[in-house]
Amino acid sequence: MGISEVLQPESLAAGYPFDRILVPLDGSGSAESVLPVVRSLCRQHASQIILVRVVEPEPLDPEPPEESLHLANSYLKQTASGLVAPGMRAKTVARVGSVPESLLSVASEERASLIAVSTHGGATSESAPFGTVAGYLLRSSPVPILAIPPHARAAEDGHPAVRTMLVLTHGEKATDGIIPVSVDFAISFGADLAILLEMVSPWATGRGEAELRVEGENHLAMLAHAFESEQIPTLGLITDGDPVATILEIAADRKADVIAMGSRSPDGSDVISPLAESVLKASKVPVLLTRARP
Repeated sequence: MGISEVLQPESLAAGYPFDRILVPLDGSGSAESVLPVVRSLCRQHASQIILVRVVEPEPLDPEPPEESLHLANSYLKQTASGLVAPGMRAKTVARVGSVPESLLSVASEERASLIAVSTHGGATSESAPFGTVAGYLLRSSPVPILAIPPHARAAEDGHPAVRTMLVLTHGEKATDGIIPVSVDFAISFGADLAILLEMVSPWATGRGEAELRVEGENHLAMLAHAFESEQIPTLGLITDGDPVATILEIAADRKADVIAMGSRSPDGSDVISPLAESVLKASKVPVLLTRARP
């Protein structure tokens, strides 16, 4: 059964869910670097920003948790006061506990629809290129992640936060979970164009390039309907080039404001897919990720 027979485009838009954006903060400049981007998104769509700081106690830390919580709350409130503008809403949450697990608990309690996090915050290493907390969220979060490079540009006042989205699909059901998330993101933040990029690899399947391209065109046409039914124009592209280089080149050439892709590993394991990891390392624009399956 072909994928176009499995997915029904009418079911690919879930609504307008991006109304509660959770932002983890640890007091560092790298974590705070996401705030201008989040603020520009909330200017376009009346989302509530939920600023969260988790204090992880150490056995030898003489400072009592109550004092740490007080300092965390003060920091969050000060940050929120400089972030909000007329029509914008911000909430602050301070917790004591394990940072990654506490963040996901808060996301669940607050019904967050998006987690915005810096991709290069905290200590990084070859085994944890995005830092421990961001890496955990990327691997484990059931909530879509907006991974924001430290130097990503926020939209200027008066301009849409998201004009063009580049949405990656492989023609496989496991990767199409990004489509409903992308449709809702585009609706919420006013995207003017969704570029649907189909990656095909004829050498990996043994089938002819013409056959794969016909399948890709049919698949893109089906996915385009989900966007166009919401009055979002689409542009379909099919390529069999180097995936990472192609994604980054098209994102730059088309001035994409967001790259959207699935982060689930092809084998379904609890790791970030190699493609998503490579794009995250090199992208100069925010990357919208989901582990969901359609």
